[in-house]
Amino acid sequence: MSVQCAPPPPHGRAELRVPQLREDLEILEGWPSHNGAPTWLLFDPLRNRYFRINNSMFQMLAFWESDEFSKITERAAAALHRPVEGGELGEFVKFLFANELTAKPLDGEATSYARIEAQKHKSLFGRALHGYLFFKVPLFRPQRFLRATWPIVKPLFSSAAATAFIIFGLLSLYLVSQQWSAFTSQFMHFLSIEGIALFAVSLVFVKIVHELGHAYMATKYGLDVPVIGVAFLVLMPIMYTDTSNAWRLPSRRKRLMVDGAGIMTEMCLAVIATLFWVFLPDGTMRAIAFSIATAGWILSVVINLNPFMRFDGYYILSDVLGFENLQERGFKMARWKLREVLFALCEPPPERLSRRLAATLVLHAWGTWIYRFFLFLGIAFLVYAFFIKVIGIFLFVVEIAWFILLPIYREMKVWWSMRSRLFQTRRGWTTLSVWVGLAIAFFAPLSNEVRFPAVLHASQEVEVVPPLSAKLVSLKVAQGDRVAAGQTLTQMQSQTLALDIERVESEIELLKTRIDRSGSNTQEKNQTRILQSQLVSKQQTLSGLLQRSDELVIKAAFSGVVVDMDRSLRSGDMVARGHLMFRIKTDAEVSVSGLVAEHQVPRLTLQAKGAFIPENLALEKIPLILNQISETPIQQIAFVELADIYGGTVPIMDQSGEKPAPMGSYYRAKLAASDDQSIAVEQTQIGTVHLQAKAVSLSQRVFRRIGSVLIRESGF
Repeated sequence: MSVQCAPPPPHGRAELRVPQLREDLEILEGWPSHNGAPTWLLFDPLRNRYFRINNSMFQMLAFWESDEFSKITERAAAALHRPVEGGELGEFVKFLFANELTAKPLDGEATSYARIEAQKHKSLFGRALHGYLFFKVPLFRPQRFLRATWPIVKPLFSSAAATAFIIFGLLSLYLVSQQWSAFTSQFMHFLSIEGIALFAVSLVFVKIVHELGHAYMATKYGLDVPVIGVAFLVLMPIMYTDTSNAWRLPSRRKRLMVDGAGIMTEMCLAVIATLFWVFLPDGTMRAIAFSIATAGWILSVVINLNPFMRFDGYYILSDVLGFENLQERGFKMARWKLREVLFALCEPPPERLSRRLAATLVLHAWGTWIYRFFLFLGIAFLVYAFFIKVIGIFLFVVEIAWFILLPIYREMKVWWSMRSRLFQTRRGWTTLSVWVGLAIAFFAPLSNEVRFPAVLHASQEVEVVPPLSAKLVSLKVAQGDRVAAGQTLTQMQSQTLALDIERVESEIELLKTRIDRSGSNTQEKNQTRILQSQLVSKQQTLSGLLQRSDELVIKAAFSGVVVDMDRSLRSGDMVARGHLMFRIKTDAEVSVSGLVAEHQVPRLTLQAKGAFIPENLALEKIPLILNQISETPIQQIAFVELADIYGGTVPIMDQSGEKPAPMGSYYRAKLAASDDQSIAVEQTQIGTVHLQAKAVSLSQRVFRRIGSVLIRESGF
């Protein structure tokens, strides 16, 4: 199917005069671009920044003394052997103005750069907010130190040293594999405060060595290192070394060596620490070696090689591709590709690249967006957790807005500016239809049903358990038997209880005999009163023991059916106190008990109709009516089958008591069958209740949930 492309918008040509360049700028020879074309570097010494320009721009600069557009374009065209349009020169002039490489700004006033710089200084609140998100702290200028110490460390940056470290690395991995269980078990040491502190100190040491690796490799190739410092990304410290002078290296291999020097240095340090760990005895020194080894091995792979953040992996990928400013140019390419996929505008790409390189850039940019989404979301939650709640919520919202919502808003703003062209193609209308459908699904009150976990059980049931540990004399019922009220179910006997009864009866007979033999004098009358008091106490004790003995003959409290019987019980077995032997359930009617989450309760009304859908697919659904909802959240789950630890869906916070406590607020709902038919239930059935409720949109549920969480967590 052919795609109908929207016509490009008309472009007006802006009249720009040729500005005077700053005299301190330096032009250096660059390295060939990805397509083999020659390039040059425009160096700004004030900001220590390099700008890579193509051959066309270089030829324009060669004839910059001319003040007229036409002369520059004519002479550049003659040098390039191709036409040079005025628009191409105009774009280059805009580039020079935008990066403050001209002697005067666009309006021509020399004081304008001062005003531009002053405008960059935000208000106190703006500076604090931006500083919280990202700021740098230069620590020292290392060039003098690097030059003084380079002769000492130079042998470590030789090919012989690299070969030795590779051999030692393979040896260390082999030796650790022989003590792998001891190595992995030492991770448990990090769970203590001392372990965390030791790992933090080791991490700082490893990162210092990492940055020195970059600095010394740059020194090896004759480059100056302006500064080493610490950058803070959402208050998370990250050391950095300014190796921007690596742009001066025409060799890609040398630039890659500077990019990867930190990782290589970390891994060499990890090799040394691993060998020390193998040979050191247990103690503090071995723990230090373990911390340095794990920090070097793990962080080098997990963090430093990550190509989605501006760490070493990103710059290595950029130099491998031979594509500078990978992120900015990749983002432009990815945004263009996204618009083409959604709207088929048939606009030219930001750059003419090979299909393979363009696909690599787009995939890298999209991967970066996805990675950053989850990264900044996780950082936002961490910030919320470690700050005072009100401040934590504010910073959480700021991060989500700045790193996630703001880029989306900017792209939507671009779409809005192109709205007259977006729907001139069939794909544009398809995309619009999808967006409208999603909006309807999100904002329209389509959901008029509430679902929650529940159990189907008899309206009346009793667990048959022995009141104390006793021997089973006879079991008079079996699974599925129907019993009548008052029918004997089981008879048990406790030898300990029988001995206690016999002993107390003997003591009562002895007391009666002593009372009968007592005399009539005053002293013996007082003794008789004491004996009579003891007799009454013993008789009460006997009555209690006989009552407990009667309880060993268990009878049915109501008519019902025997279910959930322990089929392992046999006459003569000892049964522990509280052991569930079986249950008696009525078969006249059933009841359903469910647990409703707090955010669902306002949508429910009494007498609402619904149905119970059992997990057992062999059973049919049961029509229900909502009879009752508890006024306060439950503290314990009465039906443990609903807890996640027993296969249910309700998350558990505490299971130390007899019944588990739910995580979050849940309300108990009681429902009954809505028809007049009686339903027999032989055992408890787990399922889900589908209940009619007030219609609500997904957006209402989401915003209500977010609002309730914010209010609850803020402590208001």
